[in-house]
Formats: sequence, C-alpha cells, structure tokens
Amino acid sequence: MEQQTRASRKLWDSPKTATGARRSIWERSPSPRCRTPTESERQTFWKRSPSPGCQTPRRRPRVEQPKLDQCSKSPWQSEHNHGKSNDLSTIIQKYGLNTFVCAVQTDKHIPKNFVNRDDYFLKIMQEVDKSMNIKHVIELQRLCEKIPDETRLVDCGAKFKTVLWKASRAHKEPLLNFIAPVVDACLIPDCGGKVYPASKSNITLFKITGPEPGLKCSLRCRSCGARYYISHYTIPNVGRRYYDVKYKTSQKESSNWVNHAFVSHKAFAEIYNGVYDENRAPEFHEWKKATFAESRSEDSSLAGDDGDDGDDGDGVCQDDEYLDVKGMSAKMALNSFFACELEKEIDERNLTAHITFNQKNTENDVLGKIDQYRRDEIYPHSCSANCKKKGCENLRVIDACWKLNIFHCLMSVPQHVDGYPLLSFPNVCVNEPRAGSVFCQDHFQLLQRNGVPTEKKSFLQHVGCKGADSTSQMEAKVMAFAGSIQQTGQTAIEYQGMYFSLDLRQGTKSMVLRTRPSSWESSGKSLCNKDIGQKGKLRQKSRGHFMCVTGGGHIMYFNPLFKAESPSQVFMQTIKVIYEDVRHVPHEHLDSHLETYFLAYDNMCHLDSLRGSKVPLPLQEPYQLLWFKIKKVIDRLHLSNHKNKKCHTKYNPDVLPAGYNTQAAEQTFSWLGRFKKVVNSMTQMHHLFYLHRMIKRRNSYTEICRKNNREPVIPLVPRTVR
Repeated sequence: MEQQTRASRKLWDSPKTATGARRSIWERSPSPRCRTPTESERQTFWKRSPSPGCQTPRRRPRVEQPKLDQCSKSPWQSEHNHGKSNDLSTIIQKYGLNTFVCAVQTDKHIPKNFVNRDDYFLKIMQEVDKSMNIKHVIELQRLCEKIPDETRLVDCGAKFKTVLWKASRAHKEPLLNFIAPVVDACLIPDCGGKVYPASKSNITLFKITGPEPGLKCSLRCRSCGARYYISHYTIPNVGRRYYDVKYKTSQKESSNWVNHAFVSHKAFAEIYNGVYDENRAPEFHEWKKATFAESRSEDSSLAGDDGDDGDDGDGVCQDDEYLDVKGMSAKMALNSFFACELEKEIDERNLTAHITFNQKNTENDVLGKIDQYRRDEIYPHSCSANCKKKGCENLRVIDACWKLNIFHCLMSVPQHVDGYPLLSFPNVCVNEPRAGSVFCQDHFQLLQRNGVPTEKKSFLQHVGCKGADSTSQMEAKVMAFAGSIQQTGQTAIEYQGMYFSLDLRQGTKSMVLRTRPSSWESSGKSLCNKDIGQKGKLRQKSRGHFMCVTGGGHIMYFNPLFKAESPSQVFMQTIKVIYEDVRHVPHEHLDSHLETYFLAYDNMCHLDSLRGSKVPLPLQEPYQLLWFKIKKVIDRLHLSNHKNKKCHTKYNPDVLPAGYNTQAAEQTFSWLGRFKKVVNSMTQMHHLFYLHRMIKRRNSYTEICRKNNREPVIPLVPRTVR
C-alpha cells in the first residue's frame, strides 16, 4: 500500500527545473504527438467553408446596450435638467425613503390653493419624523413639484391613512380630507384676477367606503369680490352659478348611489349609519365623540357636496340635525341628491352659463322651468336589435299610474272655450299650495281680500259644505263659489300642455281653442264597463301620472292627471306624444310609418269614443289624420275586463307582431310605484323633478340591458304581467 502511494505521488510530482523549483502540471511541455497550430493554420481553419450537410445558424443582430448613465436616470429626470436625480438621492439619504414617499402623498393630498397649506403639511409630516420643521417642509415641497403626476411610487395608502388619523388626533383637526375649488383665477370675464383662500370649515365626507372627517375651504377674488365654493361660485350683486365641466369636482358624485333603492332619504341615512357603525368605522365614531362638543358651533357637513349657501364659507349646515354624532341625516342625503341632480340637468341642457340663482330666480323657479321643458319633449332613446323585437320602434303603450300624486290648490278654476264650459276637463287649480295652507299663493291672497277663511274646514263651511255631503256635492259647491269671485291661478289644461303652442313649430293655433267643446264629450253611451279610476277625493291631490312607454320598456313621456283617467285628458296628451314622436319623419314616409304604428291602452274603447276622435285633428297637413291611420289595441292583460264583444274584435292585440310587449306600462309601474313613499311627501316641483331624473336613469339602464341582450330587472312582477 505504501509503495502504491509513493508511485502515484511520483506521477503527479512536477519535475524540477534548473533552479530546483518544481513546475506545475499545466506548465509541462506538450507531448511530441501534440503540435500547436501556427497562426496561418489557425486563420485557414476559421475561413474554411462548412460542409454541404451542415447548416450554420444565423447570428442574432447585435443590440446596442444602453449605457449605465441612461439606465440610472430617474423617471422625472429630463435631458435638460440633470441635477434632479442628484437632489432626489440627497433628499432620500437625508430623510429616508419612507419620509420621502409620505411627503409625495401629502403633497397630492392637500390642494395647492388650500389655506395654510404649509402648516397642515408640517402637521402630517411630524407624525413620520418628529424632527421635521417648516424648512424641511419647504424643501420637500420643492422636490415634489418636480415629480410628474403620472409617476408611480410605492402604494402605501393604508399606512398613509393611519398617519392621517394619528395626525388628526394629535392636533385635534380633521386631516383625512382636504377639499377646495379647482379654480386658479377669477372666472368673471371682465376680471380674471387671482383668487386667494378665504375661509375654512370642518366637514364630514360621506363616502361609499364610510364616513370620514375633513376640511374644506373657499376662495375669494380680491378684485371683484367673487366667492368660489366646492360646487358653485357667487358673483356680487348678481347671484350664484354652477361651474363648467372643467372646474367640477368628484365629491358631488355621491348622488350616484344616494337613494337608488325604493326608500326615503331618511331610511337611506339610517341604513348608511347602520352599515358604518362603531364596529365598521371605529376611527370615525371615536373622532366624532372626541370633537363633537368642541366643534358643535362651527361644524358643517358634506354629503357629496359642500353644503354652502353662497353667502359665506361656513355653509348652511347649522341645524343640530346636521351635527348629530350618529352621522348622516335625511336632510343631508336629500340635499346632496337634489343639488347634484339639478346641476347635472343644467349641464345636460347646456344652460350653465345662462342660469344664475338669486332672490328673483330661486331654485324652485329653475325646477319649474325645467318642468316646462320636460312637458314639451319626449325622452330620447337609442334603439338596439333586441329592443326592436319588443316593439320599441312602433309600439306605444299608454296608461296611468295611480300610486304617485302631487299636491295642488283646493280652489276650483272654471274652464271655458268661447264661453262654453269644458265639463270633461278637470276644473282644478294646479298651482302648488303655499306652506301651511291648502291654497296656492294667488288664491290665498284672493280669499283674504274677500274676507273668506283660508283654513280648510272653515272654508268648506263657508261655501255651504256639510259633513254628510259626498265628494261630488262638495266639489259642486266649491265650484259654484269659485264662479262667484274673481278667478286666478293656472288651469289643468295650461299645465298639461293642452294649450301647447304649435305656433313656433308649425304655425297652428292652440289645439283646444280650435276644437269645439262638444268634441271632448263621448259620442254616445258606452256599453263597456271598464273601471276607469279609484275612489275620488276632494281635489287636493292629482289622480296619478299619465305615462307612455315603448314596447322595449323605454319611458317616453309622463305628466300628471288631475281627474281619474279622464278620456279627454288622456286623448290630448296621447295626441301630443304621437305628434312629438312622428314629426321628424319625412312627409313622404309619414303614411307608411303610421300604418305600422301601434297604440295600446287598457281603456281604448272610451278613448276612441270621444267626438274629437271622429273628426280630423286641428293640426296642419299632413298631421290631421294621425288618429285614423294608427292601429289601436287593448293590451292583453286588461282585454278580459272588457265585457263588450266589440272591444275584443276591434282592439284585439293579436294584430301585433310576435314578441311585441303590450304589458310594458304595467311592468314600468311595478318599478315606478315603489317610489310612492318617497315622492308623495315632496313638494310639487321636487316630486316632478325627482321622477324626471329617475326616469332618465331607468331609461339609461334599460338601454344598456337591451344592448347586452339582458332583461331589465323588474321588482316582484306577477307572471301574468311578464
């Protein structure tokens, strides 16, 4: 064994050199059989052409690698400013990465034009670094201004929110939200001066993720005195205006989720407060309990809007209900909804630059003007292939929804044409009652001038009504009294647009004025026993809403009815809707279009029995024969209620193409009727405006569903209606 080890050691031992040092195995001379090729032989080898069977792969093109200085550039370093990356490196080394990221988020968190911005910046940064002072803040702000908005940093939203809560508790100020108008200069054309922070106030911002405290500020132009708030601005001696699209803020978008359920705003507020209770929003409730007593005299609330009244920066939220420690109130939810929806309506009609709110033009006046526009138009619709299968192009279903009612004046207003009374039309004053009275402002003053009591019970006794009188007897006595005094107020015909002026559109006079009074009566005794309304009440509320719906479920038109589905009212509004629907059709195609135009109504027999439907309409060519050319049917659901066999043959819905939906109105009412508890307690203008905006949203939803081949959701519809 020892001999083998020695032999192997001799094998690996290097021979000694002349100097006696041993050479490594790699320094030995090559074997005589191994010869190193010469330089010429080596070059000949690489120049040798490949063999026929060998395919040499193509070499990849050479890609120029970027230099090290190009790769190390920061995202915000431009070619013309090479010193910014050095500033960034210096700042990060000085303060640390966490402090720098927090500074960048704080810079984005607080608007540039917010009052005392540096102080709030410092309060937040001191929660990250206690040694921070105002000089450090200015240095960090200077660097943050160099960072583009699209630069993405490490997402530390949850940590940053924790920092904001700590800073709020430490300084007893709500630092979680800062809201300021997005205005850099005065918007008055003749001014254009610079705007400065004017005042600030505490707010509660109700988000879909829960309530949070915050601060808001208003701006003021020192040149002209204009004040700028979150959702509007005020001009001295002129009034309040809304912003253009460029200056709108996202805080008002909360009305997109306010009251889409069939609940009142009070119920919505209770549901919101129940969802975000002390268990789900502990920081907010802890904050409110700690600061409620201190801020009670100056705290205002923001529910998707700033709540300002336009007179000062503190807003209108001074009621104790707004300062409730529990959170949202019904008034907050209602005000935020109407404030945002009114602004959207004005924007959609391109009236932002033309409407100014002041004492002569109040919000209620603007709502009245919008309602006038609504009565003279139909809701637009973009029809899809799936929608056409339901009859959206040429099927119109009309009906009345009895559940929704508006308040109107108790006084009667006789209606006459050329001295003849219109007995079939409702003789009510449709003006809204004044607060605390059953009479409108005009009739209230008229009764006071004549020494007539204005309280309801006393008034009925004054006109001779007794407790045993029926509703019709009481209405007759009120009507007789109304004829004995000077009349004022707005009639139902004027309100419903039955006096709708065609002078601007086609050069004709009023439709009612050009029709004989006898034309609005039935042509004979009806043999059908179709029930046409619910039990009557003494002229204090409307009887429902007339609605026209397409076969696809798109709502085209609605208007109040002031008598229980009076055929004269329905006939006039139906003619109005049909005219608006077909007046854009070229005259050469009008006849062919009307031949395939279907009208479905559950009381078609009474409607078609009016004398006015037997003669040409008082419209100019070629619209006089509209009623004769369209096809009239009774919807399938109500056809069985008609006892006259003539109704089953003359108005049979089997003439409709397959798939046409004659129950579109009833299906719409199953959705619309759910708002009964919401709108029936509103004032007249708010009632109509609320329905108007809800119908717009419903039409948009229906249109999206039809385009995606889906059926719109209808709440609890019986199978017979589907």
